[in-house]
Amino acid sequence: MERAAVLIGVKKTGGIPVLQAVNSSLAHMAKWLRGQGIPKDRLRILSDRRTPVTASAIKEAVKGFLDLGCIEQLIVYFTGHGTIVGASEFWLLSGAPDNADEAVNLDLSVTFARRSKVLHVIFISDACRTPAAGAQAQSIIGSSIFPNFRPQRSESSVDIFFGSSLGSPSLEVRSSADVGGEFRAVFTDSLVHALRGNVPSILELGEPAPAKVVRAWPLKDHLMEDVAKRIRDLHLPMQMTQNPDARINSNPKRWISFLKDGPPVAYAGDGLVAPPPSQSTPVVAAPEPFDVAQVVDSMLVDMLSQRGGTFPGLVASRAPRQVDARSMPLRDIVRRLTKFGRTRHSLKDSWIQVDGLNASPLFQAPDTDGPSARWLWLEKSGYFQVPKVHGFVTTVAGEDDKVEEIELISDSAPVGRSSMRVDARLSALICGAAVKGGFNPDRERITEIYEASKGGEALSFGATLHLAYALHDGDMHKQVAALSELSAEIYGFYPYDLAMLAGQIYEGEVLAKPLLPSYPMMAKGWNLVNGFVALPNARYAVLKRTLLPGLWATFNVEGYESIRQA
Repeated sequence: MERAAVLIGVKKTGGIPVLQAVNSSLAHMAKWLRGQGIPKDRLRILSDRRTPVTASAIKEAVKGFLDLGCIEQLIVYFTGHGTIVGASEFWLLSGAPDNADEAVNLDLSVTFARRSKVLHVIFISDACRTPAAGAQAQSIIGSSIFPNFRPQRSESSVDIFFGSSLGSPSLEVRSSADVGGEFRAVFTDSLVHALRGNVPSILELGEPAPAKVVRAWPLKDHLMEDVAKRIRDLHLPMQMTQNPDARINSNPKRWISFLKDGPPVAYAGDGLVAPPPSQSTPVVAAPEPFDVAQVVDSMLVDMLSQRGGTFPGLVASRAPRQVDARSMPLRDIVRRLTKFGRTRHSLKDSWIQVDGLNASPLFQAPDTDGPSARWLWLEKSGYFQVPKVHGFVTTVAGEDDKVEEIELISDSAPVGRSSMRVDARLSALICGAAVKGGFNPDRERITEIYEASKGGEALSFGATLHLAYALHDGDMHKQVAALSELSAEIYGFYPYDLAMLAGQIYEGEVLAKPLLPSYPMMAKGWNLVNGFVALPNARYAVLKRTLLPGLWATFNVEGYESIRQA
């Protein structure tokens, strides 16, 4: 197999504390890759040890390998600071955040990587996945490190390994109790240890014998257990956890590490020496947190199982480790996850109901018989659009001047209740989990949810949008296209987010029904729009900077005026 790798390490960016384990992490990854037989000219290491790491340098390195035309597997590894902006992930480079473009838009990079002709692309991110703090960090734009190729009939397989779960940091610690001990990145240490063949339980037979290989799925499961164990074994004086994650979309037969002669001698440099716990300040376990992702996962398992479906992925081991959600009444779970069902209305009209937000309608064009988009103004923040559809009541809910839910509810049912076709429990769990940042199912689980929702027919409008983004992350484009067509049939218009993710806008397809609104409704869509829409970069940059923090796209007055005048 023809392989290549790009290793990226950024110790310092902006005013964020300097990372100490970047150089050692790059060295360990490079040593493993060289041991894989990857030649020097197929390995690019970009580090800020001597010069700043720029987006253009990374793009040049990636394009150089793509231009060879023979690369079958490309590994892109990053160690440094990461952040979440608008529900999308960014790697911060040396010039960020002062230069909003000096960041890697990971979601867009994944989208473009699927269009490359490389059979298997692997992203490895040992970076924090915590929300951006402050207006400057939240204005990060970034760019893709892969070229914007036209979509291919047969897309590349893309796997992503994350050092931590969404919303959590990726830790580096000292390798010994000595103050002068080397800092080590826990995730990268665990990863390299496994890739070098030191975990017999995940080794599988390769070709020719006695070769062994490490495949993606077993590696994912091992990392989730091993990183948590390494953190526990450190006996840190404060309660810390780190739970790696991964999105595996490649064929189960594809491997990441090839061990020609079988397992090597144990790698002596990957251990972390735990400092002994202080006798005067014993480690006390923190109260069990309410882990949204695990609670939702557990509830979905129970709900799907109760329906008698045949879902081979439903196993008891998936029950949450921290909170046994199955012992909680469903209504309590839904209350903790969503604001749906409140009775306080700050705005209520024949077509719209707003809960928990001080919102006012703005001047609109005269009513038409067909679907249309209407602007609402949040008195303490910004402007956003919602669809107005004959036969449906538009409901909006949120708090602290942030929109959390937008739904279209059939007016044949009482306002505040779903129509008979909608599974209110499943929809509420999905929407509520998205609000809390906990709806990030893997490909296996998202397949189960898609099937249980009858291809989206049993989901509310908002839940359908969340499902579409999850399907996109899982590289399930046929299902996204089906959701787009289903929504057009139910509501009489194509939701912009669905048509965008389905590729219906990129291809210039003439849609049989209106496209509403004129931009992605969800903030995450704005980090992907350049990959699907022929939007001039200058205009995109202006509009992106006017977005306010939140799950749904809300603009300041500059963005509102720019969209209205377009």
